[in-house]
Parts: sequence; C-alpha cells; structure tokens
Amino acid sequence: TTTDHQAEPAFHALDAAPAQATEPALALLSPLDDSQDQPEFAASELVLFATDPAAHHRQYALGLPPWPLGQVDAPRRRGMLFGQLAHAGIEALSNSPDADPTALAADLAAAATLPIASHRDPFERDLAALLHRCRQSPLAARWLTNAEARTEVRFTVSLEHGLVHGVVDYIGRGADGLWELVDYKTGHRANTEEAVQHYRLQLEIYALCLQTLHPDQGEYRATLYFTDLDEARPVNFTPADLAAARTRLDDLVAQLIAAKA
Repeated sequence: TTTDHQAEPAFHALDAAPAQATEPALALLSPLDDSQDQPEFAASELVLFATDPAAHHRQYALGLPPWPLGQVDAPRRRGMLFGQLAHAGIEALSNSPDADPTALAADLAAAATLPIASHRDPFERDLAALLHRCRQSPLAARWLTNAEARTEVRFTVSLEHGLVHGVVDYIGRGADGLWELVDYKTGHRANTEEAVQHYRLQLEIYALCLQTLHPDQGEYRATLYFTDLDEARPVNFTPADLAAARTRLDDLVAQLIAAKA
C-alpha cells in the first residue's frame, strides 16, 4: 500500500575531490560488513511465526503461497485479494471523505490486477457496499473525517536483535485527545473476542510504533475495526504493557533468527 510518508534517504552524496588511482590489489578487496546491520522482518512474518510455525515454514522457507497449490480461486486467496482492495478503498475514502463510494469502488476495481477476471464485478459491488457502510457508520465516520489523521503509516520498530517493519492503517487523535491507531479487518469474523486474541501480537507491534511517535502518553489505544460487522474492539496498552511487549517481541525475533540459521 502506498503512503505519502516516504522514508528519508539513508545518506546524501558528498562533494569530494577527484578519486585517486586505486592499487590493483586493493581493488580486489570487499568492504567489511557493517557492524550496525541488523536482521529485518515484516510484522506479518513475526505474527505468522508466533501463531503458526508450520505455515511460516511453508511460506518463508519453502516459498509456497498461503493457499493450496493449484487452486487459483481458493477462498483464502480471494479473501486476501479483496482485503487489499478494501484497504485501498478505505484509504481513498479517508483522503477524499466527500467522494462517492460507488465511484471509488468502480475506479479501484477497474485498476486492480486480478488473477480471475470474473472477480472484478463482485469485488466492485462488495467494495462499494463496504465503503458506504463505513461512510454511514458513526464509528468509522469519525476516523474518516479526522483532519489530523494519517493513513497507511509505515514504521520500523528497532529492537536489540533486529528491526520490525509494518504499516498501520490509521493513526489519529481520539476524542480524549490521545493518539490512537486503528487496524481494519475486512474478513468475516464470527467471534470478535477470539479475533482480538488472535491479533494481539500485531496490535502490540503497532502500539509500539504509536508509542515511538507519541512517547509521552499514559495509554495507547489500538482498535480492531471489523468492517463487515461495523464493530470496533479497542485494546488499551500502558507504557508498562508495551515495555513487556517489547521484551517478548525481541525474544521472538531472536527465536526466528535461530530458526533460520
């Protein structure tokens, strides 16, 4: 997903004097590894490793997709494709709150690259319904119209054993003045309480990002918003909660590094 918040360049070119001739023997030398280099992982990979090591091995060690081989129209793949389209739609609606949801859905569906052409029409209908539901929801409307909000916020959490990257769907200021985050869930969930437990590690990682951006808060609210149910499930973290989460996350990174060795 794209974002307006691009990372700063790692370095800038320096004006230097003309390079001097290099000895032939020196030209054969390779630079030493930077001692500051750290392993890097996506938050989604860490969550999968923690919740389903076998699935992590299939995807990241064997390079297999998360759906059965040979099933181009597998429900899992269809759900992932629509999820990507739905996130793009909510971001577009956040950037243009007055836009027509039906027109947004049509434009996004037309531009999407889909492995099965017959997905396009039902995806467009489902996306239009989702965006209309968000527009009319008292919950989602507050997020969509927040002038201070940022969407698709890329982040990096720096730990002792490595770096964790991810993208937060929404960060904005709540009614109580505290900065909060929202993660949109587009798949159907029969039991949202179980879903909260399933996604708790992901929310902890995102809350660590929020704490980095706003370190002086006494509480950090991370909300799962289930778009098909128009239901929000907030999880509140104290700084002590996040200190413990950082330790657990660092241990998880160390375990993943060991598993890949």
